[in-house]
Amino acid sequence: MLALLLARQIAILYMIAAVTVIMVKAGVLRSEDGRALSSVMLYIVLPCIILNAFQVENTPWVRRGFSLSILIAVLMHGIIFVLAEVFGRIMKMDEIEKTSLIYTNCGNLVMPVISAVFGPEWVVFVSGFMTVQMCFYWSHGLSLLSGEKKIDIRKIVTNPNVIMGVVGALMLVTGIRLPAMLREPVGMVASMAGPLAMINMGMIFAALDWKEIFSRKRTYEFLFIKMLLLPCILVLIVKLLGLSRLVENGEIIVVIAMLPFASATATMVAQLAQVLGKDARYAGAINAATTVCAIVTIPLVVWLYQL
Repeated sequence: MLALLLARQIAILYMIAAVTVIMVKAGVLRSEDGRALSSVMLYIVLPCIILNAFQVENTPWVRRGFSLSILIAVLMHGIIFVLAEVFGRIMKMDEIEKTSLIYTNCGNLVMPVISAVFGPEWVVFVSGFMTVQMCFYWSHGLSLLSGEKKIDIRKIVTNPNVIMGVVGALMLVTGIRLPAMLREPVGMVASMAGPLAMINMGMIFAALDWKEIFSRKRTYEFLFIKMLLLPCILVLIVKLLGLSRLVENGEIIVVIAMLPFASATATMVAQLAQVLGKDARYAGAINAATTVCAIVTIPLVVWLYQL
């Protein structure tokens, strides 16, 4: 039942992307406008989503659930790092493929889906995952993609999403909440995430050569590993560890914490690849292909876990 609810909500979001593609093809919108929208999502909307998610009642259950989501995020990233290295050597993956294998599109896709299916109060558990991923992305991910071994701590501590994650976590622990004058606009911006993300995605989709993307054998090999094999391995590990028994409603929290690993690759990989002078076009193609697959793999992973 939960898998069907997720599939329905994802399908609704993808309809928005489909309408945007039609508007771009009709000349009403331009694909180039997606770059500005990406910046709005990355530096305004996502920080608001994270901060808004922490505006929940500070109860023992929320604290335990948040701690569990952080534990799962750290544990799963550690496992993914190892598996990415193994598959990277077997498949002779380049830095873009390895980075895309590890980092997921949590903010633009998973957060809106969780909010719509479970309710805004459950997004706090995804925020825990996203805070962990942001710290890893701007350290390990940046090092992997750039080829530089030195980690720039400044880029981690000055990232708006990391800052909002830390501030939000502190607010949760201390019980401090935003005043109404701030909470309302932050909540309004956060509620825009789903539609804006899919409009942005539709602009990107409209500019891609889908025939070229899906004519490559490499695309299907990557999709099998990223969207099916790795999520199944993680589901098996989580089930064996029995983490859902640690807190009340632990099964839902575990599902929420695992969903990002069944999602598409992070759009930030393509954005950073462009900045670093890497093959941003290939990174964008991987993101697009995995985004299309996510409509099937996210419900599938939930179904497998519930088995």
